[in-house]
Amino acid sequence: MERVVLGIACALVLSACRSVEASGAPPRGLLVASLDRERTDERAFLRLAERFEGANPGYGLAYGPVSELERSDEPRLIVVQAGDGPVGVQRSATRVVREVEVGDLIFLRAKQAIFTEEAVYALVLTLPLALPDTLPTFVSPADVESKDSGWEDVRIDLVSWLPRPGAHVYQGISAKRVRVSDAPTHVHPEAGGFDELVVVLEAAPGTSVLSSSRTAAIRSQAVEHADVANLLEVTPLAAGDLVLVLRGTAHRPVGASTVLALAVPGFLPGAEVRLDDDLRAINETLGLEGDAALPVFEP
Repeated sequence: MERVVLGIACALVLSACRSVEASGAPPRGLLVASLDRERTDERAFLRLAERFEGANPGYGLAYGPVSELERSDEPRLIVVQAGDGPVGVQRSATRVVREVEVGDLIFLRAKQAIFTEEAVYALVLTLPLALPDTLPTFVSPADVESKDSGWEDVRIDLVSWLPRPGAHVYQGISAKRVRVSDAPTHVHPEAGGFDELVVVLEAAPGTSVLSSSRTAAIRSQAVEHADVANLLEVTPLAAGDLVLVLRGTAHRPVGASTVLALAVPGFLPGAEVRLDDDLRAINETLGLEGDAALPVFEP
């Protein structure tokens, strides 16, 4: 399958943060590539895929038309990114066909074939663990009841590391669809944490993600005045963007958005460390107020 990617538009600058456009490069540990078919930047996707695969041996990442997807000896997860219509999967002597839409998941067992006559584009993840028999071929948010979940306005657990109501269990990847308007600053630790791929399905104007590779400095509150301007970076987001957040990277989504979040190897219990109290303490210690203060999530 040919890897296809799309460009990134930067427009937002926060006073206490450094914009990606201004810095000339995405922050270390957080990469963005647009999968909007009208804005192609293959190099951005290849960089993101290389970082993801390097951090997660046994996994693969590609993007392109489902119609060009060949059989494989490895199980795969297909994430529908653009287009809709009927998609068929050959399971033994049976062909399973279903109408799909953006955000739906298709799990392919080894050597299974997939068929479609529609212009359906998808993110394709090669998985290292065999798919359990209990995991269906097609998994759609439309089939699962949504629920409120703290700072997540709406959360739909699709595939989970541990059993959750309505979710299917698989310990090779987790998936959830969430709608948020703001979120806490947090990090998935390098030891015992997970990497996260986020597909932005909908995004209001001004939506962005704040991030920092200086997580240790934030957690220890070892930040001086000279460090503040470069402590956090802001990356504008739009519908169709794919975001990779590597373990150890502090991050916080800002603005109203609906996303499909994928965690590798999964959303592990206890693998989310909140950082807003540390940012708040840094502001107090350095006397940062108003536009000069580091942004802090207020529940």
